[in-house]
Order: sequence, then C-alpha cells, then structure tokens
Amino acid sequence: MIFNGDLSKYHPADAIMFLSQLGLNGILSVAENQRLITLSFKNGFIIDAHSASGDAKILQSLIFNRQVTADDVKRIRQIRTETAMPIRSILTQIDLFPLSTVADILLIGMKEVLLEMFLLDEGSFNFTDTPVEDDGAETKLDARMLALSIAVQSDEYRDFIKGIISLDREFSTAAKDVQTEALTTEEQVVFRLMSTCRTIRQVLEKAPFESSSVIAIIKDCMEKGTVTLLPADTADLPASSESSGDPLFGAFRQALKKLMLSDDPMKRIEALVAFCKGFYNGILILTAKDGHVVHCKKLRRVHGHGLDQTSAKGRLGALDEDLVLSAVHRSGVAFFGNRFPSNLLDKLSGAPASGECALIPVVNKGQVAVFIYVFSESGYAGLSPQHYLELLSWMVTPRKKNMIDLPAQPTSVTQPDTEGRPPLSGQFSPAAWVSKIDELPPLPTLVTRALDMLSDPGVDIKAVEKVIGMDQSLVSKLIKISNSALFGGLNRVESLQQALTRLGAKTTKGLVLSASMQTYFLKGNPGMQTWGPFLWQHAAECGLAARRIAVAAGYDDSEKAFVGGLLHDIGKLVLLLVSADSYRQIQNLKKREALTDYAAERALIGTDHTDIGERLMEKWKMPASAKVCVKYHHHIENAGEATTLAAITAYANHLSHLHGTQLQWFVPDPEAISDELARTLKLPQDVNEALIDSVVADFQQAGML
Repeated sequence: MIFNGDLSKYHPADAIMFLSQLGLNGILSVAENQRLITLSFKNGFIIDAHSASGDAKILQSLIFNRQVTADDVKRIRQIRTETAMPIRSILTQIDLFPLSTVADILLIGMKEVLLEMFLLDEGSFNFTDTPVEDDGAETKLDARMLALSIAVQSDEYRDFIKGIISLDREFSTAAKDVQTEALTTEEQVVFRLMSTCRTIRQVLEKAPFESSSVIAIIKDCMEKGTVTLLPADTADLPASSESSGDPLFGAFRQALKKLMLSDDPMKRIEALVAFCKGFYNGILILTAKDGHVVHCKKLRRVHGHGLDQTSAKGRLGALDEDLVLSAVHRSGVAFFGNRFPSNLLDKLSGAPASGECALIPVVNKGQVAVFIYVFSESGYAGLSPQHYLELLSWMVTPRKKNMIDLPAQPTSVTQPDTEGRPPLSGQFSPAAWVSKIDELPPLPTLVTRALDMLSDPGVDIKAVEKVIGMDQSLVSKLIKISNSALFGGLNRVESLQQALTRLGAKTTKGLVLSASMQTYFLKGNPGMQTWGPFLWQHAAECGLAARRIAVAAGYDDSEKAFVGGLLHDIGKLVLLLVSADSYRQIQNLKKREALTDYAAERALIGTDHTDIGERLMEKWKMPASAKVCVKYHHHIENAGEATTLAAITAYANHLSHLHGTQLQWFVPDPEAISDELARTLKLPQDVNEALIDSVVADFQQAGML
C-alpha cells in the first residue's frame, strides 16, 4: 500500500485515523528537516512510537523511577551513540527487564512522540506496509481515541506558548510561599526542577512526565503566583544548546542550521531575524520595487515590553538616494560597521545614528529586492553579533543561489580565484562535514526488496546478503552496529556476511526498516535525486569489481575488498547530503576543467571525499580495512602495509569509471593507469584481460539493480 503526503495539507490526526480504520500493519514515518518521527501500527493499533525527544523522555522516566542504574544509563547512552537505535530497541536487546514491567514509562514516551507530531506544521509522511513484530511491551493504543485527545493537548500546548511568548522565557519562583507537602509527586518534581532550571523549555525537557502534564502544573503555578515570568526581553534570546551557556554562539548555530536546511527565502529571512532579535535594538525588513522602498516592517526593542512591531508602506524612499543602500543593492555584498547617516534608514528606524549596524541583501529577483537592516544603539566589544551575522549573511546574499560565482577559467586548480569573496557555504573541515551526519539514507528500491525478502521466514540469507550488499549505507550500518557495545564480540566484524551472521534475520530486518525511514529526507533534497543514483550505482559497481580483483590477485579476504569498494566514495554521499549546492559546483568545475572529483573538491572546499570519508569511518568505528579503502584509493602509495587492499579499491574505482554506468574519466591515459594498477597487484596480462571481461559483465548485472 502507498500512503504518503504533506503535513501542511494533511493533518496528522487524519493520517492516524485513516491507518487505524483500515487496520493496517506497518510504519508511519514523518520527516521534517532532519527530524524523524516513526509510529508502528499493528492491526490498526499504535504499538510503538519513536523520536529523539520521545527517547529522551523515556530515559528520564526510567532514571526517575529507578529502573536503571548509573552504569545502565552509561551503557544505554553509549549504545545509542554507536548505533542510533531507539531506546526501546536497545532495552529489548540488552534485556535488563521485561518491557511489560515498564509499559507505563514507554507509554509516556509514545504520547510525547505523538504530541511532537501533532505540533508539526509542515513535513512529509510515508507509510511502509510491512509486518510489525510485537516486542512484548504490551503498549497498545487505540489510534482513533488517542488522536482526539492528543489534538486537544496540542492546541493547549500552542496556546500556552502564545501566552508566554517563548518556551525560552525565563522565570522566578517563590519557594518560600509553597507548601510542598501538599503537592502531588508530579507537582513536587516539576517545582523542584523549576528551582534549578532557567527556562520553561529546560523544565519540559528534564521532567520525567508527559509534557502536557508538566505544562498544566506550570500554568497552575503561574496562576497561584508561585512562578513569575521575567520580562520578555530575555525571552527573545534564541535557544542555545551549548553547555558553555554562550547565547551568542548558540543562536548562531541555530540560525546556521535553519539556513542550511531551507532554500525558502522567507524561512531564511525568519532565521536571520530570529538571530538578530536577541542582540540588536532594532530590525528593519525593507521591500523595494522598481528602485523604491515600498514597505518596511520595523521591530524595535522597548525596555520591559520585548519587541514592538510596526509597518509602513508607500513610496518610502529611492534606493539610489542612499549611497550605502544603493551600493549594497548593486553589489549584492552586505555592509557591516558603524551606523552611517541615512535620511531613509534614520527616518524608518526612529533612532539616532550611533552604535553599529548591518545592511544585508536577502532577495534580488526581477524588480523586487528585500533587505534586512539591524542596528544597535551602542558599540560592541570583543566578539560581537556582527561577526556571526556576517558569517550568516554569506548564506543568504542573492548571488547564484547563495553560492559564490566561479570564474570561467580558474587561474589555479588548487587555489581558485575567490579573493574578496566569501567562501562556499559548504567550506568546512572534514570533521565539520561529518558532524552534520548521523545516518546515511539507503537506496529506497533496495530497501523495499530487502524488507520483502526478510518478511519471508524461509528466506535464504545469502539472497538477502546479495541485495543488501549493493548499498553502502546499509552495509556500513550493519557492520557498525555489529561491532558496537550492544553486539560486539571478541572478534571485529569486517564483512557483510559476518555482520548478518552476528545480527540474525530478525535484528537485520529491524535495522533495515529503521534505515528505510531515512529515505524520506531525500524528498526535499533535489541534489540527492539528481546525483544520488549515480553514487549508489558507482558504489555497487566498485564493490563487485573489488571482489573480483581480490580473487584474481590472491588477496586473502575478498569480502573485505567488497566492503572497501562499496564504501570507498562514502564521503561524496556526505558532501551531497550536507550541501547539494557545493556538490553541484564541484561537478560543474569537474566537467568544465576536465578534473577528477578529488581535484575539484580540493579546489573548491579545501578538502575532499577521502578525508571526509575517513572521518566518518572513525566516527562510526568502522574496521581498519574499510578505512584504508576510503582514505587511500586515490593515493595507494601512502597505504603502507595495506597497499594491496588500497590498490584493489583503486583498480575497482578505475574500472567503474572506465567501463561502468557513468563512463567518465578525466585522466589523459586511462589504459596506462590500468596497466600500472595491474602491475602493482601482480596480475598477468591474460588474468587481467579475463578479469576485465568478468567485471564488465558484473557491471551490466549491477545496472539491473
């Protein structure tokens, strides 16, 4: 059954009611940016629900109810970090207690997930029709009845936020006026948290109860006067997850994430304004048409009242009458510095020209232009909002979809002509690229085939291995989890065959199903739709070729070589997922200048897919053999004792480019490369010719996948 859609057009309650009425079995996945929510249905009932916040609530409640020790918590968190598995699945595997004994706690987490889902205003959903196994927890919720109660809770939640302006609103408590012995257990816990937490959000996150219950307690305390909200000025500071408590850096990271996840100009403007609210005295959003400012939305900080909003429209002033505004409009480059005399901006801001300011172009389309002007009434000392705002502005200036314009003929491959221009939005260190990735999405068609096969109790695990083995994401996930603290034995797993043996069919199915949920992030990533299939196909070809080459060269473990070939370009998948625009520019430069991917990446982002892939292998604690193939397939001379394995991967990569689907190669003499790699691997000419024939035949078969 196919059931998917957009939450902006289809309310979550309707989706749940529909699936319940049909009495279906399967997984409902909801994706919103990088947030993933899953609901498990069995005969129309919800038997499990998972999200990051739901997991956090379950763990908090387990700790509060003393169901787990400090060592248990440490172990669960380690496994969660290593495998990204849901808390409930981890509890099933480590078998601390029957899940039915903590059913009430699991239900708290499930209801938290449902509330989170009902609070979403946008996102995509997809239902995967597949048998769902019961884990014995006895958590069975009537979806139709629950949908109605959660809908009411979500309305109350929204009303509460509107009333307090922001969950990051700070508060004070009147502890001496409270008779704690008269409070319920939940009330005592929440009040104790409120005496140690700074914001409402922190209380909600730390409370081991349903958020709807916590909000009811907080509202009651506010009505009784035992909790008082502080002035709204502090509520305008964006939330910071930084343990250092630096609101400036925390706000920057939050804004940067929003900018990277959306190409919508309005959402990007909202992200910039959200950052500026906490650090500037005033904000102007100026809309110009045909060279004249025709609308101005002004947000001005008023002590004790937060930000007041006013609007003005009409022919407010001409762009060319203001030197700075006109220059910013023409160049597309933002201005940062001391406030400057401007009849137009001074009139609209209503503030004297002192302090610092920034003027950022955010839209320039046809005859319409939009600018953000922010100002402070005094100067800043040290690292200031101006520094962070300038970094953010690089991502929104309307110049070729927020990326720099590349010169038609770069003066140097290693140092392109970018003088005086901001770097690419994707120009990070390898560690920074990898920090943005926890899970990589698998190829959707292969996931569907694998799930169908794993649903058959009599399936041949060899056939499953053949299908899963065509996807670098699934292979790396299964090997990574096989070597985690949850499943790891004395010997490290280095092949897919070993991983499947260690995990078993039931666990493998659960992990493949979990991985399949990641595919719904691809819908909002046009880059993955354009280049993703080529990356998957090339990976499959290289895996098949590496296995053949390893056998021909007499290498002791052809399955290690297969995994290495499959994973060798996994850094490219990270590049594409984190910044499709950067990946696009790399491909454009590669074609224009006849460069390899490796050289084009180095030229444009200062690193390459081998460094990024190596970092990912380290993050996932993958076997050394896989890391060698990822790191050295372009530089086998640096592989040391692993030169043979690196050369096998390099040859597989070369043959895929030479005879595979992509048919692209930017080396003047590819046959010389083939001969050199064959000599390195000590392949006689007749053996090498037969090998190439077999590899080409494999490529044709891989194309059918």
